[in-house]
Amino acid sequence: MIVRGGAGAPFAARLAEAGGAVVLVEPDPHDAVRLRDGFARAGLGVEVAATAPSGRSVGFDGTGEVDARVPWRGGPSLHLAGAVLETTADVPEATALARRLGVAHVVTRAGPVSWRLTRALRGEVDRLLLDGAMVAEVDEALEAAGMAEGPLVAEDRAGVALPAGADWPVTARLVVEGKLGRALGAGWYRYPGGGGAVEDPIVDDLILEEARFAGVARREVEADEIVARARAALHAEVAEVVAEGIASEADARRVQALALGLPPG
Repeated sequence: MIVRGGAGAPFAARLAEAGGAVVLVEPDPHDAVRLRDGFARAGLGVEVAATAPSGRSVGFDGTGEVDARVPWRGGPSLHLAGAVLETTADVPEATALARRLGVAHVVTRAGPVSWRLTRALRGEVDRLLLDGAMVAEVDEALEAAGMAEGPLVAEDRAGVALPAGADWPVTARLVVEGKLGRALGAGWYRYPGGGGAVEDPIVDDLILEEARFAGVARREVEADEIVARARAALHAEVAEVVAEGIASEADARRVQALALGLPPG
């Protein structure tokens, strides 16, 4: 299988640990050397190449998740997020791959439910920032509620972007200011010297400005409210997914718990 981009290294490692033949595509020669060294130290047989070999295709979409076209007949789409593998067809190969990776397998009818839920959560996070929450407060509250990584520090790792049609004024301002994530040294947080995340007063000021532009009177937002509003946004999106016939409520809730790490309260 082929995984695209250095950000796909964790998925490539999981495939290799599960006994898969993996090619990680990384055109940047400096990143390629770093990745080869890392895989070698870990004893993992992952080939790192500048271009993708023909005939196999698993694409990493750069958002911290995997969007794959698999080579078996019928080619259902495949999406790995957290501890769940979503596919658009219930085929034995997908079940076998999920078993090899040690993750749950959920079949959806129209693409990954995890994308829908992640977008719903991020929209609510943008509103929380306008209303009065700060970046670290959002991440800390949701990590305490069960998420392995807060949504904003996770977005920094994957790269900050504004999805088409998203009305997220704080995120839009961050993109305009060129704060596009950890790879560029700053996103929702700063990363001085390439180290860990540090709160950024410039981002705090941008949030305050956007709240003023939007006419929002900011107030203190407690951790309980952050978690409750995040869960409410996910609950509403799950209801839409079910109403559209994309997945059953049980499967959508499994994706919420296993992919986002924030089960219903």
